[in-house]
Amino acid sequence: MDNLFGNWSHKNTHKNSKRGNIGMTEVEDYMWSVRVTIGTPAQTFFLVPDTGSGEILVPDSSCSTSSCGSTTSRYTKSASSTAVDQNRGAVNSYSFGLQNSGEVIKDTVTIAGSTVTSQQFVSCKTMSSALLAIPDVDGLGLGYAPLAASGATPFPFSNQAANGGNYFAMRLSDTYGYSELSMGNIDRARVGGQVHSFNVGLNANTGALKYWQIGLSSPNINGGAAVFGSRKTMIFDSGSNYIYAPPADAATFYAQVPGSAQLESGSNTYWTYPCANPPTVTFTFGRTIGFAWNKYAVNQNDFNLGLAAAGSSLCVGAVVGIDLNLGGWVLGTAFLKNWLVVYNMELNQISLAEPKDRQPTYIP
Repeated sequence: MDNLFGNWSHKNTHKNSKRGNIGMTEVEDYMWSVRVTIGTPAQTFFLVPDTGSGEILVPDSSCSTSSCGSTTSRYTKSASSTAVDQNRGAVNSYSFGLQNSGEVIKDTVTIAGSTVTSQQFVSCKTMSSALLAIPDVDGLGLGYAPLAASGATPFPFSNQAANGGNYFAMRLSDTYGYSELSMGNIDRARVGGQVHSFNVGLNANTGALKYWQIGLSSPNINGGAAVFGSRKTMIFDSGSNYIYAPPADAATFYAQVPGSAQLESGSNTYWTYPCANPPTVTFTFGRTIGFAWNKYAVNQNDFNLGLAAAGSSLCVGAVVGIDLNLGGWVLGTAFLKNWLVVYNMELNQISLAEPKDRQPTYIP
Protein backbone atom coordinates (compact mmCIF):
# COMPACT_ATOMS: atom_id res chain seq x y z
CA MET A 1 0.00 0.00 0.00
CA ASP A 2 1.17 3.52 -0.72
CA ASN A 3 1.97 5.59 2.35
CA LEU A 4 -1.26 7.45 1.78
CA PHE A 5 -2.20 8.45 5.30
CA GLY A 6 1.38 8.89 6.39
CA ASN A 7 1.99 11.44 3.63
CA TRP A 8 -0.95 13.52 4.79
CA SER A 9 -1.03 13.15 8.56
CA HIS A 10 1.79 15.63 9.21
CA LYS A 11 -0.37 18.42 7.83
CA ASN A 12 -3.79 17.35 8.99
CA THR A 13 -3.15 16.88 12.71
CA HIS A 14 -2.67 20.64 13.05
CA LYS A 15 -4.82 22.07 15.84
CA ASN A 16 -6.70 24.31 13.37
CA SER A 17 -7.34 21.56 10.84
CA LYS A 18 -11.02 21.22 9.91
CA ARG A 19 -12.20 17.88 8.61
CA GLY A 20 -15.32 15.81 8.26
CA ASN A 21 -17.43 13.40 6.26
CA ILE A 22 -20.94 13.99 4.99
CA GLY A 23 -23.35 11.65 3.26
CA MET A 24 -24.55 12.28 -0.30
CA THR A 25 -27.88 11.54 -1.97
CA GLU A 26 -28.28 10.04 -5.44
CA VAL A 27 -30.63 12.50 -7.12
CA GLU A 28 -30.55 10.89 -10.56
CA ASP A 29 -28.85 7.82 -11.99
CA TYR A 30 -25.11 8.60 -12.06
CA MET A 31 -25.56 11.92 -10.14
CA TRP A 32 -25.26 12.76 -6.43
CA SER A 33 -25.75 15.85 -4.28
CA VAL A 34 -24.29 17.05 -0.99
CA ARG A 35 -25.58 19.55 1.59
CA VAL A 36 -23.77 22.92 1.60
CA THR A 37 -24.53 25.98 3.71
CA ILE A 38 -23.76 29.58 2.70
CA GLY A 39 -24.06 32.80 4.68
CA THR A 40 -24.89 33.97 8.20
CA PRO A 41 -27.38 32.72 9.22
CA ALA A 42 -26.81 29.63 7.08
CA GLN A 43 -28.77 29.17 3.85
CA THR A 44 -28.90 25.52 2.74
CA PHE A 45 -28.27 24.15 -0.75
CA PHE A 46 -27.80 20.71 -2.29
CA LEU A 47 -24.97 20.78 -4.81
CA VAL A 48 -23.55 18.24 -7.26
CA PRO A 49 -19.84 17.70 -6.44
CA ASP A 50 -18.08 18.39 -9.74
CA THR A 51 -14.34 17.76 -10.10
CA GLY A 52 -14.59 19.05 -13.69
CA SER A 53 -15.52 22.57 -12.55
CA GLY A 54 -13.96 25.12 -10.21
CA GLU A 55 -17.07 27.14 -9.38
CA ILE A 56 -19.74 27.04 -6.68
CA LEU A 57 -23.03 27.85 -8.43
CA VAL A 58 -26.30 28.61 -6.61
CA PRO A 59 -29.47 30.30 -7.91
CA ASP A 60 -30.01 33.91 -6.86
CA SER A 61 -33.23 34.87 -5.07
CA SER A 62 -34.05 37.27 -7.92
CA CYS A 63 -33.70 34.60 -10.63
CA SER A 64 -36.92 33.61 -12.42
CA THR A 65 -38.20 30.05 -12.63
CA SER A 66 -37.60 30.07 -16.39
CA SER A 67 -33.94 31.02 -15.85
CA CYS A 68 -33.10 29.05 -12.69
CA GLY A 69 -35.72 26.31 -12.55
CA SER A 70 -38.10 25.35 -9.76
CA THR A 71 -35.49 24.99 -7.04
CA THR A 72 -36.74 26.28 -3.70
CA SER A 73 -33.23 26.93 -2.37
CA ARG A 74 -32.18 30.41 -3.47
CA TYR A 75 -29.35 32.58 -2.22
CA THR A 76 -30.44 35.89 -0.71
CA LYS A 77 -27.48 38.21 -0.32
CA SER A 78 -29.36 40.72 1.84
CA ALA A 79 -30.22 37.96 4.34
CA SER A 80 -26.55 37.21 5.11
CA SER A 81 -24.57 39.48 7.42
CA THR A 82 -21.29 38.08 6.07
CA ALA A 83 -22.02 38.55 2.34
CA VAL A 84 -19.64 40.80 0.39
CA ASP A 85 -20.59 41.79 -3.16
CA GLN A 86 -17.57 41.65 -5.52
CA ASN A 87 -19.27 44.09 -7.94
CA ARG A 88 -18.71 41.98 -11.01
CA GLY A 89 -20.30 39.15 -12.91
CA ALA A 90 -19.10 35.80 -14.24
CA VAL A 91 -20.13 33.50 -17.07
CA ASN A 92 -19.17 29.81 -16.82
CA SER A 93 -19.21 27.78 -20.03
CA TYR A 94 -18.96 23.99 -20.13
CA SER A 95 -17.89 21.42 -22.68
CA PHE A 96 -21.41 20.33 -23.57
CA GLY A 97 -22.50 23.84 -24.60
CA LEU A 98 -23.99 24.62 -21.18
CA GLN A 99 -23.66 27.98 -19.51
CA ASN A 100 -24.34 29.68 -16.16
CA SER A 101 -24.05 33.38 -15.34
CA GLY A 102 -24.54 35.62 -12.34
CA GLU A 103 -22.89 37.94 -9.83
CA VAL A 104 -19.78 37.10 -7.83
CA ILE A 105 -20.18 37.08 -4.03
CA LYS A 106 -17.96 36.25 -1.07
CA ASP A 107 -19.57 34.65 1.97
CA THR A 108 -19.07 31.96 4.61
CA VAL A 109 -19.37 28.45 3.13
CA THR A 110 -19.44 25.15 5.06
CA ILE A 111 -19.05 21.72 3.46
CA ALA A 112 -18.59 18.44 5.36
CA GLY A 113 -17.58 20.21 8.58
CA SER A 114 -15.07 22.54 6.87
CA THR A 115 -15.81 26.28 6.92
CA VAL A 116 -14.24 28.99 4.76
CA THR A 117 -15.27 32.49 5.81
CA SER A 118 -14.60 34.36 2.55
CA GLN A 119 -15.37 31.84 -0.16
CA GLN A 120 -16.10 33.30 -3.57
CA PHE A 121 -19.01 31.85 -5.57
CA VAL A 122 -21.52 32.78 -8.27
CA SER A 123 -25.10 33.68 -7.38
CA CYS A 124 -26.70 32.79 -10.70
CA LYS A 125 -29.22 34.80 -12.68
CA THR A 126 -29.31 32.12 -15.41
CA MET A 127 -28.46 28.41 -15.12
CA SER A 128 -27.78 25.60 -17.58
CA SER A 129 -30.53 23.31 -18.79
CA ALA A 130 -28.78 20.35 -17.14
CA LEU A 131 -29.24 21.90 -13.69
CA LEU A 132 -32.71 23.26 -14.46
CA ALA A 133 -33.93 19.72 -15.10
CA ILE A 134 -33.11 18.61 -11.55
CA PRO A 135 -35.06 20.43 -8.81
CA ASP A 136 -33.07 21.73 -5.82
CA VAL A 137 -29.66 20.70 -7.19
CA ASP A 138 -26.90 23.13 -8.21
CA GLY A 139 -23.09 22.92 -8.70
CA LEU A 140 -20.13 22.47 -6.37
CA GLY A 141 -16.87 22.89 -8.31
CA LEU A 142 -13.94 20.92 -6.88
CA GLY A 143 -11.46 21.33 -9.74
CA TYR A 144 -8.41 23.55 -10.20
CA ALA A 145 -8.61 27.36 -10.31
CA PRO A 146 -8.43 27.70 -14.15
CA LEU A 147 -11.89 26.08 -14.24
CA ALA A 148 -13.45 28.98 -12.29
CA ALA A 149 -14.44 31.79 -14.67
CA SER A 150 -15.10 34.09 -11.71
CA GLY A 151 -11.45 33.93 -10.67
CA ALA A 152 -12.46 32.16 -7.45
CA THR A 153 -10.17 29.89 -5.51
CA PRO A 154 -12.15 26.60 -5.58
CA PHE A 155 -13.37 25.45 -2.17
CA PRO A 156 -10.90 22.57 -1.63
CA PHE A 157 -7.99 24.95 -2.16
CA SER A 158 -9.59 27.66 0.02
CA ASN A 159 -10.08 25.05 2.72
CA GLN A 160 -6.45 23.98 2.34
CA ALA A 161 -5.27 27.55 2.91
CA ALA A 162 -7.68 28.32 5.75
CA ASN A 163 -7.82 25.04 7.63
CA GLY A 164 -4.94 22.82 6.51
CA GLY A 165 -7.16 20.36 4.67
CA ASN A 166 -4.85 19.06 1.94
CA TYR A 167 -7.25 16.66 0.25
CA PHE A 168 -10.84 15.62 -0.27
CA ALA A 169 -12.36 12.27 -1.17
CA MET A 170 -15.53 10.86 -2.70
CA ARG A 171 -17.24 7.51 -2.50
CA LEU A 172 -20.26 7.18 -4.83
CA SER A 173 -22.71 4.31 -4.48
CA ASP A 174 -26.19 3.32 -5.64
CA THR A 175 -26.86 2.02 -2.10
CA TYR A 176 -28.50 4.65 0.08
CA GLY A 177 -26.21 5.89 2.85
CA TYR A 178 -22.94 4.65 1.34
CA SER A 179 -22.10 7.74 -0.73
CA GLU A 180 -19.82 10.15 1.08
CA LEU A 181 -17.82 13.34 0.59
CA SER A 182 -14.84 13.97 2.89
CA MET A 183 -13.01 17.27 3.34
CA GLY A 184 -9.53 17.12 4.88
CA ASN A 185 -10.22 13.66 6.23
CA ILE A 186 -10.41 10.05 5.09
CA ASP A 187 -12.66 7.61 6.88
CA ARG A 188 -10.18 4.73 7.06
CA ALA A 189 -12.96 2.28 7.78
CA ARG A 190 -14.12 2.89 4.20
CA VAL A 191 -10.79 1.82 2.66
CA GLY A 192 -11.11 -1.82 1.67
CA GLY A 193 -7.82 -2.56 -0.09
CA GLN A 194 -4.56 -1.16 -1.33
CA VAL A 195 -4.35 2.56 -2.04
CA HIS A 196 -2.47 3.53 -5.19
CA SER A 197 -1.51 7.10 -6.02
CA PHE A 198 -0.96 8.78 -9.39
CA ASN A 199 0.47 12.16 -10.26
CA VAL A 200 -1.90 14.71 -11.79
CA GLY A 201 -0.81 15.59 -15.32
CA LEU A 202 -0.62 18.97 -17.02
CA ASN A 203 -3.37 19.91 -19.44
CA ALA A 204 -2.31 19.40 -23.07
CA ASN A 205 -3.97 22.65 -24.20
CA THR A 206 -2.59 24.95 -21.48
CA GLY A 207 0.54 23.20 -20.18
CA ALA A 208 -0.69 23.83 -16.63
CA LEU A 209 -2.72 22.08 -13.94
CA LYS A 210 -6.37 22.39 -14.94
CA TYR A 211 -8.22 19.08 -14.59
CA TRP A 212 -7.84 16.23 -12.14
CA GLN A 213 -6.25 14.02 -14.79
CA ILE A 214 -3.79 11.15 -15.14
CA GLY A 215 -1.63 10.62 -18.22
CA LEU A 216 -0.10 7.42 -19.61
CA SER A 217 -3.43 5.62 -19.23
CA SER A 218 -5.56 3.25 -21.28
CA PRO A 219 -8.76 1.20 -21.26
CA ASN A 220 -8.50 -2.59 -21.44
CA ILE A 221 -11.18 -5.01 -22.65
CA ASN A 222 -11.78 -8.57 -21.46
CA GLY A 223 -8.42 -8.79 -19.73
CA GLY A 224 -6.43 -8.02 -22.84
CA ALA A 225 -3.62 -5.57 -23.46
CA ALA A 226 -4.12 -1.83 -23.59
CA VAL A 227 -6.57 -0.84 -26.33
CA PHE A 228 -4.23 1.83 -27.69
CA GLY A 229 -0.59 1.64 -28.68
CA SER A 230 -0.03 5.09 -27.23
CA ARG A 231 -1.25 6.03 -23.79
CA LYS A 232 -4.14 8.43 -23.24
CA THR A 233 -4.99 11.05 -20.63
CA MET A 234 -7.95 10.32 -18.34
CA ILE A 235 -9.82 13.24 -16.75
CA PHE A 236 -11.70 12.44 -13.52
CA ASP A 237 -15.00 14.33 -13.69
CA SER A 238 -17.66 13.65 -11.05
CA GLY A 239 -19.95 16.14 -12.83
CA SER A 240 -20.22 13.90 -15.91
CA ASN A 241 -22.40 10.81 -16.02
CA TYR A 242 -20.68 8.54 -18.52
CA ILE A 243 -17.24 7.88 -20.03
CA TYR A 244 -16.51 10.23 -22.92
CA ALA A 245 -13.87 9.61 -25.57
CA PRO A 246 -12.91 11.31 -28.83
CA PRO A 247 -15.01 9.66 -31.59
CA ALA A 248 -12.01 7.93 -33.21
CA ASP A 249 -10.93 6.54 -29.83
CA ALA A 250 -14.47 5.30 -29.14
CA ALA A 251 -14.52 3.51 -32.50
CA THR A 252 -11.17 1.84 -31.73
CA PHE A 253 -12.43 0.85 -28.28
CA TYR A 254 -15.63 -0.78 -29.54
CA ALA A 255 -13.80 -2.52 -32.38
CA GLN A 256 -12.42 -4.77 -29.63
CA VAL A 257 -15.82 -5.39 -28.03
CA PRO A 258 -17.33 -8.57 -29.56
CA GLY A 259 -20.64 -7.94 -31.32
CA SER A 260 -20.56 -4.17 -30.91
CA ALA A 261 -22.13 -1.80 -33.42
CA GLN A 262 -22.56 1.94 -33.76
CA LEU A 263 -26.06 2.94 -32.69
CA GLU A 264 -26.16 6.52 -33.87
CA SER A 265 -23.89 9.35 -34.85
CA GLY A 266 -24.01 13.08 -34.26
CA SER A 267 -22.57 15.22 -31.50
CA ASN A 268 -22.68 12.13 -29.26
CA THR A 269 -21.96 8.69 -30.77
CA TYR A 270 -23.38 5.71 -28.89
CA TRP A 271 -22.50 2.07 -29.42
CA THR A 272 -24.24 -1.19 -28.59
CA TYR A 273 -23.06 -4.64 -27.52
CA PRO A 274 -24.89 -7.95 -26.90
CA CYS A 275 -26.57 -7.76 -23.49
CA ALA A 276 -25.84 -11.47 -22.98
CA ASN A 277 -22.11 -10.93 -23.50
CA PRO A 278 -21.07 -7.70 -21.74
CA PRO A 279 -17.40 -6.72 -21.96
CA THR A 280 -15.14 -6.55 -18.93
CA VAL A 281 -13.79 -3.00 -19.04
CA THR A 282 -10.84 -1.87 -16.94
CA PHE A 283 -8.50 1.11 -16.93
CA THR A 284 -4.80 1.31 -16.21
CA PHE A 285 -3.42 4.62 -15.03
CA GLY A 286 -0.18 6.50 -15.23
CA ARG A 287 2.96 5.62 -13.43
CA THR A 288 1.74 4.01 -10.24
CA ILE A 289 3.93 5.19 -7.39
CA GLY A 290 5.91 2.19 -6.21
CA PHE A 291 3.75 -0.38 -8.03
CA ALA A 292 3.33 -2.11 -11.38
CA TRP A 293 0.32 -1.45 -13.59
CA ASN A 294 -2.99 -1.96 -11.82
CA LYS A 295 -6.35 -2.42 -13.53
CA TYR A 296 -9.43 -0.58 -12.29
CA ALA A 297 -12.73 -2.09 -13.38
CA VAL A 298 -16.05 -0.61 -14.43
CA ASN A 299 -18.92 -2.62 -13.00
CA GLN A 300 -20.79 -4.27 -15.87
CA ASN A 301 -24.08 -2.86 -14.55
CA ASP A 302 -22.61 0.64 -14.67
CA PHE A 303 -21.28 0.10 -18.19
CA ASN A 304 -24.80 -0.79 -19.33
CA LEU A 305 -26.86 2.35 -20.09
CA GLY A 306 -29.94 0.30 -20.95
CA LEU A 307 -31.52 -1.44 -23.92
CA ALA A 308 -31.00 -0.02 -27.39
CA ALA A 309 -34.76 -0.34 -27.90
CA ALA A 310 -37.65 -2.01 -26.09
CA GLY A 311 -37.29 -5.78 -26.37
CA SER A 312 -33.83 -5.52 -27.92
CA SER A 313 -31.04 -7.97 -27.13
CA LEU A 314 -28.54 -5.12 -27.50
CA CYS A 315 -27.42 -2.81 -24.69
CA VAL A 316 -25.89 0.67 -24.95
CA GLY A 317 -22.33 1.07 -23.64
CA ALA A 318 -21.19 3.80 -21.26
CA VAL A 319 -18.23 4.81 -23.44
CA VAL A 320 -19.66 7.59 -25.62
CA GLY A 321 -17.88 9.20 -28.57
CA ILE A 322 -17.79 13.00 -28.45
CA ASP A 323 -15.21 15.62 -29.38
CA LEU A 324 -14.83 17.79 -26.26
CA ASN A 325 -11.32 19.06 -27.10
CA LEU A 326 -10.17 18.60 -23.50
CA GLY A 327 -6.97 16.75 -24.32
CA GLY A 328 -8.16 13.37 -23.10
CA TRP A 329 -10.96 11.02 -22.12
CA VAL A 330 -13.46 11.97 -19.42
CA LEU A 331 -14.16 9.40 -16.72
CA GLY A 332 -17.54 10.27 -15.24
CA THR A 333 -19.49 8.61 -12.47
CA ALA A 334 -20.04 5.41 -14.49
CA PHE A 335 -16.39 4.74 -13.63
CA LEU A 336 -15.95 6.74 -10.42
CA LYS A 337 -18.78 5.04 -8.50
CA ASN A 338 -16.71 1.84 -8.44
CA TRP A 339 -13.90 3.35 -6.35
CA LEU A 340 -12.99 5.49 -3.37
CA VAL A 341 -11.18 8.43 -5.01
CA VAL A 342 -8.91 10.81 -3.06
CA TYR A 343 -7.82 14.17 -4.54
CA ASN A 344 -4.66 15.58 -2.95
CA MET A 345 -4.02 19.30 -3.52
CA GLU A 346 -0.67 19.39 -1.70
CA LEU A 347 0.92 16.59 -3.71
CA ASN A 348 -1.21 17.03 -6.86
CA GLN A 349 -2.12 13.36 -6.85
CA ILE A 350 -5.18 11.18 -7.33
CA SER A 351 -5.42 8.04 -5.20
CA LEU A 352 -7.71 5.06 -5.76
CA ALA A 353 -8.79 2.33 -3.40
CA GLU A 354 -11.49 -0.29 -3.23
CA PRO A 355 -14.30 1.03 -1.04
CA LYS A 356 -15.28 -0.82 2.10
CA ASP A 357 -18.90 -0.19 2.97
CA ARG A 358 -19.94 -0.31 6.61
CA GLN A 359 -22.78 1.43 8.45
CA PRO A 360 -24.40 4.11 6.30
CA THR A 361 -23.26 7.70 6.66
CA TYR A 362 -25.84 10.16 7.97
CA ILE A 363 -27.37 12.21 5.16
CA PRO A 364 -28.65 15.59 6.43
